[in-house]
Amino acid sequence: LAGAGAVALCVGAASALNNLIGNTGEAGAIAPVRGILQDGGLTAFALGTSSIVIAPALEELFWRGFLMPSLTRSMSPASAVGVSAALFAAAHCQPHDFVTLAALGAALGVVSLRAGGNLVAPTL
Repeated sequence: LAGAGAVALCVGAASALNNLIGNTGEAGAIAPVRGILQDGGLTAFALGTSSIVIAPALEELFWRGFLMPSLTRSMSPASAVGVSAALFAAAHCQPHDFVTLAALGAALGVVSLRAGGNLVAPTL
């Protein structure tokens, strides 16, 4: 429970910093998704399922299940968290959200390390 609070605090602080420096994102980036969700039906269900369940599980499998253990073989756990967090943020190709995504990646990396590599904790 403390880990979830720490993740929320870390990501919230990074998001506030992004807003403070004027990185608010692209306003029209979600317009196509909004149209799909308003139409409803199977396509909206598939989009929701893949976005909420499948994508996070696969991302955790790659970032914290594969990359972090690989990095910790050649560097300290703290360095591995930092490198994986920066790569996680960069891979999402959202420059305006880099700080927030890096904070999220770092928080999830720490949760994964503290859970002994268990991927359930950072996925939730």
